[in-house]
Amino acid sequence: MELSDLPQDCLCEILGRTPPSTIGSAAATCRRLAAAARCEATWAILLFPLSSPFLSLPLSCRLLSLSLSSPPLSLPLAPTKREIAHRLTHGVLVDGGKQLYKLSGRTGGFMAALSSSAMNITWGGDSRFWRRESSRSSWFGTVSRLLAVCWFEVRGNWTLWLPHGSYSLLWRIKVLNPHGGRLRFLSWHKPINFWLCLREGREENELILREKLAMAELSPSCYERWFEFKVGEFMVKSSDKMVRLEFGVEELDCSFWKGGLLLDCVAVRPLFCDDQICSDRPEWDFSKARGTPGVF
Repeated sequence: MELSDLPQDCLCEILGRTPPSTIGSAAATCRRLAAAARCEATWAILLFPLSSPFLSLPLSCRLLSLSLSSPPLSLPLAPTKREIAHRLTHGVLVDGGKQLYKLSGRTGGFMAALSSSAMNITWGGDSRFWRRESSRSSWFGTVSRLLAVCWFEVRGNWTLWLPHGSYSLLWRIKVLNPHGGRLRFLSWHKPINFWLCLREGREENELILREKLAMAELSPSCYERWFEFKVGEFMVKSSDKMVRLEFGVEELDCSFWKGGLLLDCVAVRPLFCDDQICSDRPEWDFSKARGTPGVF
């Protein structure tokens, strides 16, 4: 007996427990699997872990509002489960473009990210020390750039819903080359400290994680490129409660100036998923080009 000989409801049950990419690959093998891949029951099973009252309303409203967007990611006024899953694999921005929800097409893992614009940055409103600048590599379009400070401190609070499972919290950062140029007087003599405090529901129990990043020991290959720094791992015990994350990064030694650091976002990702939250597309900076751009 072959897999395609099973009843369609069994095929839907099997395909619904696989990642979206596997469903698409199976649909290309035979007509029965293609029919099961088009069935709403398959995608309803896939999206069942995300069927929480905390997430469904704002996310569904956001998906409906995207019906006016341009192809190929446009949705009809009443999107099907398949269309919602397709949109989630491309990422959905909510909360005024400050939060990102994404479904991994390769692993089926549910990921979320919070923009640095939603965080409390000490001296962040002073253009002498911090600056918001556009970035093609960020889902949010802009990132926070540290120019020069003595007191480096960034804090954030994030209340979100996550399916039951194990997750890791990561920062997406970029370190500029400290050798030569205007950054030569800036340095990181001490490691920067990352921390995370987790609370689930209204419980007083909390998990505190701490991690350090020694900027002076970074490999030169890490300069001028985005990378994800893992702070720690945590467990979400119940899908019926909201999760509150309190996090931050700091280096409070005021005896020297610090700079040349870009912050994109904080991301939450399942342990079994290794997909990057954002693609590392190259930045186009014509100011570094010799001569006039476009003139040969």
